Amino acid sequence: LTGALLAFGPQLTAWAERDFRQATPPAPAAALSVDALLAAAQTANPAGRPTAVTFRPEPAATVVVNFGRENGSVYLNPFTGAVVGHTTSLQKTLQQVEQWHRWLGSRTMGKPVADAANLLFCFLAISGLYLWWPRRWNWAALRPIVWFAGGLRGRARDWNWHNVIGLWSAPVLVVLTLSGVIMSYSWANHLLFKLAGSPPPPVRTEGEGPANSPRETTPVQGERKSREPRDSVGNVAESHRVSLDLVRATVAAEFPHWQSLTLRLPTRPGGPVICSVVEPAGWNPTPRASITLDSATGNILKCERYADQSLGRRWRTWVRILHTGEAGRWPGQLVAALASLGGCVLVWTGLALAWRRFGQWKAKLNS
Repeated sequence: LTGALLAFGPQLTAWAERDFRQATPPAPAAALSVDALLAAAQTANPAGRPTAVTFRPEPAATVVVNFGRENGSVYLNPFTGAVVGHTTSLQKTLQQVEQWHRWLGSRTMGKPVADAANLLFCFLAISGLYLWWPRRWNWAALRPIVWFAGGLRGRARDWNWHNVIGLWSAPVLVVLTLSGVIMSYSWANHLLFKLAGSPPPPVRTEGEGPANSPRETTPVQGERKSREPRDSVGNVAESHRVSLDLVRATVAAEFPHWQSLTLRLPTRPGGPVICSVVEPAGWNPTPRASITLDSATGNILKCERYADQSLGRRWRTWVRILHTGEAGRWPGQLVAALASLGGCVLVWTGLALAWRRFGQWKAKLNS
């Protein structure tokens, strides 16, 4: 059910942002520096700490400053720094639904349960296709298991619905659950890379982001963290950090056709600035690149374009958009949503059939 609700998440988010995606430039129009925008965002949300700032290529596009999953985002006029919007109630609802979808509302307690349930559902979808396979391939045998029959009630109706909806939903559910297994378990993720002939990524530590996303390395155990001064937005102080405008200009020069540019601010003193770039769409609707820059000099430390990534990394990117249905654009999202709703019906009819079977078994014991 949560998967069906999230299927059109990107479109719903864009609709929720429709009133503050564009700003009105003053005359004359001159965009503020990134640091000035971060300071304005910090003033608007003094209890939080900016973690990332996102730009779009349109000249009058608002700048989005993110304060983490719990504290939401603010949308700023790039010319004045004025706040034109905050995270909407619809966006907050989608975030809550995503948390229940991914870890049942709790990373520590719910995530292992959700991951195991997804793995079990993948087995049920695959085994369901095997059990559905008819012994005789003629229309009389296929008719009640490939399309709905009218006038049925009780067990016959549940059996018909379970077979028909299972037939049309199971192939998509196999893709959705199998991709979920790859995103949930490191052994499945490493197997994908091995099948692609690529070296598997390093094992993530607690607190790092999702697999296949750029993250700075965790300090070696025993390494002492430097005690460098920090500025008002929680980053390395101005005397120790290069201008973020220089960082943005460097990234924009490296990716002149960028569609979205997100600067992830350092989480520790001296840490690198990591930028996620959405490149122009091709076969992949949202090809992402990553560029890592030295926060003290602005020099490029590592640049990973989507086309230059290993086959395993590219496969891993496709796993995510196959899971959400975005691989097929909006028709793919619609198919994923319908298959997810079909999965809800399969659970209901499966439980109903099992309950009736239990009742028959109990009646035999009592007779």
